[in-house]
Amino acid sequence: MAVFGAPPSRLDTARRVSIGYLPQRPVLFEDLSLWQNLLFPRRSTACAGGRRARLLRQLELVDLGEDRRKLVRNSSGGMQRRLALAATLAHRPPLLLLDEPTAGIDPILRQRFWDHFRALRDGATRWWSPPSTSVRRRAATWSACSPRGDGGLRHAVGPAPRRLRR
Repeated sequence: MAVFGAPPSRLDTARRVSIGYLPQRPVLFEDLSLWQNLLFPRRSTACAGGRRARLLRQLELVDLGEDRRKLVRNSSGGMQRRLALAATLAHRPPLLLLDEPTAGIDPILRQRFWDHFRALRDGATRWWSPPSTSVRRRAATWSACSPRGDGGLRHAVGPAPRRLRR
């Protein structure tokens, strides 16, 4: 598999920073606040996209603005999932790899996230693994990847089939 024309193991820092990755299990620092967790990747990669106003907007998108001082260890799993999504989107990467981005999210916020994903028609490539057909219906475009029995990957990329759209 190639990403930006090269194997992922050979990407330089500039290309790696161009990828927003949301794993199914978020990687967060329990002893830091939600806000500090959002700042950390931007400081460690010297990413130019770490402006305070943008990060605050991301926290508002995931409904965590009022909880930004809370330590991760004192937050729920759903809050942690939402924080991980905010961190993934914060620097506006041209490539998004999202593994079930709305899993465990309440229906109202889930709709807000899908509205946001649809609004990202700015040339960014989005690749996510939706958990079900009902979730795919919310996307105007989608990409999905799932494992095959032989160890390979099955994938589909493009506009959501008409029968899956609302």
